[in-house]
Amino acid sequence: MIEDKIKEIIIENSELSNISNIKEDIDLRELGIDSINFVKVIVSIEEELEINFNINDLDYNKFPNTKALISLCKKMYSES
Repeated sequence: MIEDKIKEIIIENSELSNISNIKEDIDLRELGIDSINFVKVIVSIEEELEINFNINDLDYNKFPNTKALISLCKKMYSES
């Protein structure tokens, strides 16, 4: 499932160790994801899901929470 893969990638780049700790409305900053870790997350998602983010979608501030990131990834995956 796409959502679980994304959550696993977030965990790999955050301060969390358990996927159940990731709630949809949690801010990426609360997970310890800063702008540098965000780039790592995006690259990992691109590789794992074989999708490519548009340069305009790489703005860290466009993703206030995990739900926003997961929603965009699902949309991009379904269009690929």
